[in-house]
Amino acid sequence: MPPDEFDHAMDAEWARRKGGARWWMALGAVAGALVLGVFGWSWSQVVGSGALVGALAIGAVAGAGIAWLIVRSQARRAAHLTVAARWARDNRWAYAQKVDMPGIDLGFLRQGDRRYCEDGASGQIAGHPAQFANFTVENDTTDGKGNRQTNYDHYFIVVVHRSWQGPRLTMVRRSLGLGRGMRDAVRSRATSRQVVDLEHDDFADEFQVTIPDEWGPDVAFLLIPPDVQEALMDATRLADVRQVDAAADFLFLAWRAHFSADDLPLLDDRLADAVWLLGRWSDVPLAMRPVARGEGD
Repeated sequence: MPPDEFDHAMDAEWARRKGGARWWMALGAVAGALVLGVFGWSWSQVVGSGALVGALAIGAVAGAGIAWLIVRSQARRAAHLTVAARWARDNRWAYAQKVDMPGIDLGFLRQGDRRYCEDGASGQIAGHPAQFANFTVENDTTDGKGNRQTNYDHYFIVVVHRSWQGPRLTMVRRSLGLGRGMRDAVRSRATSRQVVDLEHDDFADEFQVTIPDEWGPDVAFLLIPPDVQEALMDATRLADVRQVDAAADFLFLAWRAHFSADDLPLLDDRLADAVWLLGRWSDVPLAMRPVARGEGD
């Protein structure tokens, strides 16, 4: 797909809306002038008629500007949908504006007061069923005065459904706060999972890697060897990835950003990173797997 595909789609959508935009801007100017005119008239009783004139002018400009931004945003959204659907069709993905949450058991997908997926697609990655989507988390907060506010966290997620003989491995980019050692100790005590420190100190400072207690730490070194650690640290692979989860039936990746059709190369890079990681994470050798109860007695 040409790199300027989104620009062409945006130009076409704006051309279709330009005539209507003029009417909306005119209505916005009138509405803005009326709203600020009321305040301007009240203030003019104190400082003179200049306050009314200024309020009318500012209200008209602000109202027209807001109307322009709304129409422009609608055109941008329409262009996004057009280009995203075209990309999906060309690359054998099925795109949809609204998509269901991935049917996997993962705490990351249960966070927040509300959560939903949109702008997603289903298809295949390296021969495995897969899906990607924009994932939004909503959290409600209330300040000391009782004012309620909703905060939004935006992610781009990729899920690859495949069978895998390995541990439930989680790699999370660390956030600011408690020191690395304290956070790792808390995580190990609170769960049945161990935090594995890998060889690359900078990598260990940037990412927390956990596996179930029953697995030996050598498995983490096998799955995330030095070259993989280096690739993540210098951003040649999985640039800005927030979390990676590998389980028996899926591989999950999350970035702290939303997919947009005006940056399709970034989407291609993230899907390529999923292919790269699948190629690196093959089944763990039988000798490295934990012995189940009743075996070896």
